[in-house]
Amino acid sequence: MRITQKAYAACVADFEPCLKALLDQVTGLDREEQLLQWGRIKYLMADEFTTTKGLGWIDEARMKKDYDLVQTYLGIEKPFAVESAFTSKLLDPGVKMDASKVSN
Repeated sequence: MRITQKAYAACVADFEPCLKALLDQVTGLDREEQLLQWGRIKYLMADEFTTTKGLGWIDEARMKKDYDLVQTYLGIEKPFAVESAFTSKLLDPGVKMDASKVSN
């Protein structure tokens, strides 16, 4: 998990090496489209939890609200305890999202 966090943080800091690695390994991708996609990903990764508690942090209250929405509008065939579906315990709280790298 920490390696994934550090990889995302490195790509946030400088996306060019990450984009090169992606384009070298996956055929048929458009460079400009991947740049746009990365901008959207960074935007979605930058919230109050990832910037203060750790990159990849999951807020239990937010998950519960999402679960309740799905239950209300779509239904959940086999209900489960929300907290059993995720954990942030494996995250390194020292690796945080750098929101200054996100443009609106």
